Amino acid sequence: TIVRIDDTKRVAFKTALSLVQIGEFSLAILELSRSNHLIDPIYSQVLIVTIVISMILTPIVLKNLSGLASKLIPEDSLMVCNTLQVDEDTKGHVIVLGYGNLGHEVANELKRDGKEYYIIENNIKYYEEGKKNNEPIVFGNAVHKHILESVKIKRASAIIVAIDNPEKLHLIWEVIDDLTKNIKTIVKVVKCEEKEALDGLHLKHIIVQNSEIAKALVKETYTI
Repeated sequence: TIVRIDDTKRVAFKTALSLVQIGEFSLAILELSRSNHLIDPIYSQVLIVTIVISMILTPIVLKNLSGLASKLIPEDSLMVCNTLQVDEDTKGHVIVLGYGNLGHEVANELKRDGKEYYIIENNIKYYEEGKKNNEPIVFGNAVHKHILESVKIKRASAIIVAIDNPEKLHLIWEVIDDLTKNIKTIVKVVKCEEKEALDGLHLKHIIVQNSEIAKALVKETYTI
């Protein structure tokens, strides 16, 4: 309930699923209760099966948490008035998709470089944070063409996708490719396996987080 008050239905749903596991400690408590005749033997068998099933299903659920939330929980319909208006003659700018931790840092780097940029974010919490930081941010889902067109995507020099949801990345890329065909699109994945999973999208600029961190760490060993 506390999470739901401060965030979206999907975040609340994912939080609830993350907490649903009945851990190994419950088996010890159950056995202690059974040995002291606090629980009927029939009920104890049912509870044991329930605990074991929970322990088996939890890793599968957590691995597919974002996908399950996207399929089962519709996006919150929030009445947000986008006050940001991008000039019709704007061109050569960068579009940042997502204003989470990564998107925030990307925006800071672009700002330091004096590069014009615009952010698209569909999480109301991050959107409000961007507004508070006086960022050029638009509220909306990047899978919708009119949202991308509102930041003049066809005139942009590059798009940086700062989103960690692989399924959503596929959908976003299909829309971007349909609108622009050849715009420079840069995405970040965590592992090489995730990069291989994107082979069918023909993306030319994929940053593998683990590889880049490994290079940076090794490079530091050469410095005095």
